[in-house]
Amino acid sequence: MNLKGIRQKIILNTLIVTIIISAVTTIVLSISAMSLTNVTLEETLVPFAKTASKSIESNLHIMADRIFMIGENRELSSEEATIGEKQQVLDKATSGIEFVWLALYTKEGKLYTGKGNSPSDISGDKLFQMMQETNNLVVGDTYAGEDGLEVSVGMPIVTEKENTYYLVGSYKYDMLDDVISSIHIGYSGHAFVMNESGQVMAYPDKEFIRQGENIYSLYKDDTKLLSVFDTMKTGRIGSASVSLDGEDTLVVYAPVRGVNWYLAIITPKSDFTGVVNTAIMVNIGTTLTLTLLAIWFIARFAGKISKSLGNVTGRIQKLAEGDLTSPVEVMMTNDEAQTLSNSLKDTVERVSGYILQLQNALEQLSAGNLDVNVSNQFAGDFVVMKDSIHSITDFLNQLIHDLQRSAEALNHAAQRVSQSALLMNESSGHQSSSIDRLLEETDSISRDINIVDEHARTARELMEQSMERLSKGDEHMENTLQSMKNISHNASEITKIAKFLEEIAFQTNLLALNASVEAAHAGEAGKGFAVVANEIRDLAEKSADSSKRTAEMIEHSQKAIEEGSRYANLTASFLNELTSMSRQTYEITEDLARLVGNEKSSLENASLDITRISQLARQNLESSSDVASLSGDLAQQAQSLEEMSGRFRLRSDAEGRDAE
Repeated sequence: MNLKGIRQKIILNTLIVTIIISAVTTIVLSISAMSLTNVTLEETLVPFAKTASKSIESNLHIMADRIFMIGENRELSSEEATIGEKQQVLDKATSGIEFVWLALYTKEGKLYTGKGNSPSDISGDKLFQMMQETNNLVVGDTYAGEDGLEVSVGMPIVTEKENTYYLVGSYKYDMLDDVISSIHIGYSGHAFVMNESGQVMAYPDKEFIRQGENIYSLYKDDTKLLSVFDTMKTGRIGSASVSLDGEDTLVVYAPVRGVNWYLAIITPKSDFTGVVNTAIMVNIGTTLTLTLLAIWFIARFAGKISKSLGNVTGRIQKLAEGDLTSPVEVMMTNDEAQTLSNSLKDTVERVSGYILQLQNALEQLSAGNLDVNVSNQFAGDFVVMKDSIHSITDFLNQLIHDLQRSAEALNHAAQRVSQSALLMNESSGHQSSSIDRLLEETDSISRDINIVDEHARTARELMEQSMERLSKGDEHMENTLQSMKNISHNASEITKIAKFLEEIAFQTNLLALNASVEAAHAGEAGKGFAVVANEIRDLAEKSADSSKRTAEMIEHSQKAIEEGSRYANLTASFLNELTSMSRQTYEITEDLARLVGNEKSSLENASLDITRISQLARQNLESSSDVASLSGDLAQQAQSLEEMSGRFRLRSDAEGRDAE
């Protein structure tokens, strides 16, 4: 453990707290200053922008009033006034007012008469179109003329015969430039005026106006600033914060009444936050200086505390290491550190006394003397230690006393267990022999069952083959019966044919007889025909005889076939009965084989069970031998335990009861 740790912690915590306070103070100061600067800028610049727009409006009103005053001249609206008289009015007006040019135009926008470099045609100008649309005085946009930047103002003039002229005068840009140039906000702030399409009407750099720059094109990549320009065109007065070229910038704006112009002032906030930043840096420097001074004073104070606590910590560490004799150094600091040192000194002295008494009692216990008593007074939690020593002593006395009685009883029990273990070992030996003989007989039965099972399988296979042969014989017999039925049917058909032939022979004989009669009637001419008729009759008789013999032979064959069919049916019936008997025999053989298989499986399970019993019997035999051996060891251990418990010197029964 580092004794200087508390000093470092005090310094570190103080430094952290100081830094946190300084940081919070600086942050609050910065935020407050920035917020105050923003509010001040907005509250100052918004009215300033409004005032600047009013100044531009005033200048434009002056320009418009001058044109209006010239337009009220009667010569300009009179039809009787000549062009020379109108020109004199214009000359007189330009002598008193600084016009760049002043002219009177026809309703087609053509030059009627004018002074200075008056354009010959303004019909295509926006100013002329607006005068035609509004039929009122109009202030035009700033443009680049031959003599520099100019601002035109025009109004319609209606004559007595309602002919319309347009009076247009062009002023120098100086009237707007005076207002824009006078706006100096910060170091780089500037103002500008744009029309409703974003074209620059007034700008500190006149080159922007000459080139016809458009504000929307200049800041096309800054969407937020473009949205501010859109807000300006609504005619409201306000302000907005934007980021321009990575710098926080304030934009204030106001409309120029009477024309569709809008004034905007753009100024970086950094121009006004320099003083705030300087104040923040001074605050940080002052805070750092005060922090270093505070750390120096705290380090000196923490050194004294650290030294005093270091002595106390070192002594406590020695006490933790078991040193109860070294003195405690007390520093006179007149604070809590001195009180802590005195308390440690008293604690060490008392603890040392308690430990010596407890040590003496424990040494006697370790020597086997359980008749120990701590008589001195203890204070505080050490009373619990004293009571614990007494409780331990009482417990050990009771324990050893009970242990002696238990050792004696255990010795007698161990001897009885040893005798029982010897008897169990002998019984286990006889049991193992009987199980071995049973296992041999089971193996013999198993071999016989295997032979019977093999014969049953063979008989089942033979019966399966017999069943297959009988099934095929049955099929052949059915085929034979079907063939005999077919032969009998054919014989019946042949009999019908023979009868038909016999009938044909009879008809032929009749025809031959009739032919002979007719030949006899014919006389000599019919002799040849009579001979033929006789031959036909002979053939008919022979055919009839042959048909009769064929019918008789077919009849005998049909009787033989019917007899064969009867015997074949008897054979088929016998085969069916034989098949049924064979199927029953096969089912019996199948059941016998299944039963033999079940008996074999049961015998195998019984053999496995007997094998397990044999193994368990051997294990019991081995365990009984081990138990017999262990019981002998147990008897020896019980005797040793009885001898060991007798080595302790116990309290008398009366003292034990008093202690309880």
